[in-house]
Amino acid sequence: MPDATKLDPPGSPTLAAYVHDEWLPSMRGRLKPSTWDSYRRNMVLHVLPRLGAARLDEIGPRELNRLYGELLESGRRNSCGGLSATTVRYIHVIASGAFADAVDLGLVGENPASRAGPPTAVGAAAHELRVWDATQLQAFLESVRHDAAFPALRLAAMTGMRRGEVLGLQWGDIDLARRQLIVRHTLITVAYEVVASTPKTHRPRLVELDTDTAGCLIDHRQQMSTGRHLSNADLLFTDSAGQPLHPDLFTQRFARLVGRSGLPRIRLHDLRHTHATLGLAAGV
Repeated sequence: MPDATKLDPPGSPTLAAYVHDEWLPSMRGRLKPSTWDSYRRNMVLHVLPRLGAARLDEIGPRELNRLYGELLESGRRNSCGGLSATTVRYIHVIASGAFADAVDLGLVGENPASRAGPPTAVGAAAHELRVWDATQLQAFLESVRHDAAFPALRLAAMTGMRRGEVLGLQWGDIDLARRQLIVRHTLITVAYEVVASTPKTHRPRLVELDTDTAGCLIDHRQQMSTGRHLSNADLLFTDSAGQPLHPDLFTQRFARLVGRSGLPRIRLHDLRHTHATLGLAAGV
């Protein structure tokens, strides 16, 4: 029996055929690999199972609004419940881009997403940011001081750097004497494979280090260099075999450490929010 998401009735192509055969291949050269993979996964997991068999000219604002409602209600694939408003709005942006390109190709007359009603930007951002206060952050760092991930976690917490930026740091990016580093690289995952890339802004940036964090990195370098020479191109943080740390596994490790600490649960990315919040409170 043919895959329902790849049926191609006569006339206008199905959404699935268009996405698989034309849109996704055309986007490979226009997006960073991680962004392209995110578009692909969201289309395959959330959009095509519901609308993939429909022809492009059969999909209008009503069908898209119904899709958004279903995703909010029951969009999670492996557990009960729906997707967040932020995720559904992101899916709307992806779908809108796909239909905009279909308009340019003459496959449909208008972009149905332009008249659809995804969750509003205010609603998508309405969820409360989960952050720690200074006391909680200090308590967490103390609780993980003897964990192998401590230097990386401290660096993330005290600088607000993104996960991939921390994991992509090389020794040549750091001037420990001046307590400075330059963000030039990032590690991302594409289909669960670790890939080196450029920062989100595509521009290097300078990050200042506090005295204790710089001292932590000095100790970390001494431990890493025991019995071997470290080059400028070597990563700061690796696994026991000297390989890059997988970003997803690093996130999972953080979640386990938070669970053991007894502190309110936050995501690894919320360390970035925590850093910004504490900085604002301190007048930075």
